[in-house]
Amino acid sequence: MRYIIVFLFVTLFLGQITLSQNSKFIIKGKIDIAQNGDVVQLSKPIQRRFNIFYVDGNDDCFIENRMFTKELYLSENSFVRIQSKGLPKFMCYVDRGEVIDFEVITDSVSKNQMVIFHGTNARGNDLLVNRKLLNNGGDDQNTIVNVIKNSSSSSQAMDSLHFILSPYKTLLNDLYVKNEITETCLANLMAETEQRLLFWTMGIISDGFKNAQELRMNKKELLQLTEQLFEEFDPFAKKYESSIVVSNTAAFKCYLIKEKKLPISNSKPQRVWEKYKEYFGMVDSEFGIYDYAPLNQQEFLIGNAMMIALVFKPMSNENFVRVFKTYRDLFPDSPYNATIVNELLGTIDVSAESDQNKNQLLRLDAQGRIIKFDIKEYSDIDQVIKENFSGKNVFVDYWATYCAPCVAEFKHKELLTIFLKENDIEMLYVSLDNEGSKENWKDFIKNYKLYGYHFLTNKSMKDVLNTQFSGIPRYMIYNKKGEVIENNAYRPSLYEKLVKQIKNKIIE
Repeated sequence: MRYIIVFLFVTLFLGQITLSQNSKFIIKGKIDIAQNGDVVQLSKPIQRRFNIFYVDGNDDCFIENRMFTKELYLSENSFVRIQSKGLPKFMCYVDRGEVIDFEVITDSVSKNQMVIFHGTNARGNDLLVNRKLLNNGGDDQNTIVNVIKNSSSSSQAMDSLHFILSPYKTLLNDLYVKNEITETCLANLMAETEQRLLFWTMGIISDGFKNAQELRMNKKELLQLTEQLFEEFDPFAKKYESSIVVSNTAAFKCYLIKEKKLPISNSKPQRVWEKYKEYFGMVDSEFGIYDYAPLNQQEFLIGNAMMIALVFKPMSNENFVRVFKTYRDLFPDSPYNATIVNELLGTIDVSAESDQNKNQLLRLDAQGRIIKFDIKEYSDIDQVIKENFSGKNVFVDYWATYCAPCVAEFKHKELLTIFLKENDIEMLYVSLDNEGSKENWKDFIKNYKLYGYHFLTNKSMKDVLNTQFSGIPRYMIYNKKGEVIENNAYRPSLYEKLVKQIKNKIIE
């Protein structure tokens, strides 16, 4: 069976990214042929997974006088992708807290464009963007394929591959010693270069096992080379998780394990994903091989495949839901869950298949869309938070459309929304309106741009809440265990006091 390499760069227009404290950096660009009003799209990975990008609409910015400046947030040092009209798509490495400064210059005759970086990690980003780190497509692939074809033994091939890597290691280490790139930039660029080397070997190794006549080394030597390569540059290793090609090299390792060319990573593959491989045929013809990956890699590889499926839609909504429910049950804490749910809810029901799903949790996203989450019937708001916001700190605003003081507080929400977002705290608006006011409630959410989650209480909930406090607005703070740690928080209009209160309770 021939392994088909699918090398995709997918930009997904998905929901808001959760942010951690002190994760801001600034990106500044100057593009010589840009026009005023051109949109600059800044794409960020999901928890360092560089191969899957999604765009937070709040991070788009516009060209003015051929320049733009934008503050962004990342949970870790990582890569971002930048694209705009008149600008070649490119990736660059960023350290949180730093300023990324670049300019794009277009040759007046050839029309070729050059990207020049300034400041921290500029030299490293120059190498990455200008394809000087084994990322120059066919040229690099041909060099590595010829090395393997002309080697008579695994040791000779490994020596030659190390010889190819050596100047890149020397160059990057020299830049680090000269303080021209940071230690984390060094590690990430070196990891990417090593995975590129492994990536370019995949085709020739696969062909070699089928047709040994193409190689000077015999199948025994080829098997030894394969084992040595995947031991030294193991795509399952944590240091490679941000590589742009690691989804491909990790998938190829799974294929080799299945074909018994590499030792199995799991003691007993569970064969969870094999039954779904036909669903993914158009975007991932070897989907079933992910059963041979360790669970932490399955979380990434299956999440990756589902994200691609969101764009290319190779299956029906019903089949996608089947896969996602299996995934969510197996990996309840996966960062992909929230991203997929945020994109799908409102168009596909991914809730548990139960007659109890009568209530709805709503979310107003950055594009002003109300997205619906079907959830089961509750009689206590504490249970709503415990079961639907597990592992998240939550700030709760109890309000109603008929409550003038509640509505008056909305004009103070912008600073609070930014603060909560930066500190990975969910915003939940709990309305005490009656069921008959549902449409009016939704109109208020949109008209006042109440970004965050929303829940309309039922009668039994109101009865419980009436025993806990009297009068609204009321504000509460819940910790990650779903426990109330402040049952009478300051109002948003008392922003400084509220921020101090939140920091004392759940941040510091």
